Amino acid sequence: MKKHITLLAIIGITFLSVGQESFLINNTQLRFGVKPVLMNNLKLDRSEKNLKSYPALSFEAGIGVKQRLYHNFSLIVDAGYTLIRFHSRYNFEKEINYVEETHHTENFTETVQGMFVIPISFQYETLHNKKLNYFTELGLKFNIVDQYPYAIEAGSSYASDLAPPDQNGNKNVHVFSIAMENKTQEFFMSYVVKAGLIFTTKNTHTFNLALVANYCPTRMYKGSYSFFDNQPEDVSLGINYVGLECAFGLTLKKKNYML
Repeated sequence: MKKHITLLAIIGITFLSVGQESFLINNTQLRFGVKPVLMNNLKLDRSEKNLKSYPALSFEAGIGVKQRLYHNFSLIVDAGYTLIRFHSRYNFEKEINYVEETHHTENFTETVQGMFVIPISFQYETLHNKKLNYFTELGLKFNIVDQYPYAIEAGSSYASDLAPPDQNGNKNVHVFSIAMENKTQEFFMSYVVKAGLIFTTKNTHTFNLALVANYCPTRMYKGSYSFFDNQPEDVSLGINYVGLECAFGLTLKKKNYML
């Protein structure tokens, strides 16, 4: 009986070992990453046919550490910096006040301010291949604005002899103006999700390419916009975005795993 049990154990171990191969993989990494992202558009509390807002191109860069916790699972802690931006387009198709032209269109993109970010996330890798694997990542991001409280004003105007002079004697038509401020919070928390590919080199260094999304339920900036001397309307801006993450992982420690 003992011989049979021993034989079955040997056969079982041999069977489980077939097709498996031991290989080195990163256990601790230093990460460097950059993200070109599309920030969310302005939120208008009232529908406005003359003003449209679109996602604005921005960037986030950072450095961090990746620590493998158990086989497929890793903990990642980064620190970085993000630019908060918005893009809008407005136009008129009729004469308003003392505007000399019947059609006026302008696009503008504004950088609101910068923000320090600390994302903490858990990553799952497939580990099916030595060179190419898939991963998903979920985490929280701590966002701290670099100036607080903070206000931004933007707009457009042009010279016109038909306009009344201002206090400096200049005759300008103020076509559009927008003003927003953040005076309630310096710290915001958001949620991050990623999915992508991990390319591994012979030295177990890695290059990640992933789709990334950031969602913050809080509208950080609130204010108003107006055309000419019309009644101001409410507007707000958040820090949600979607984008592409490119990251390089420099392996500091390695560990053997079974493929």
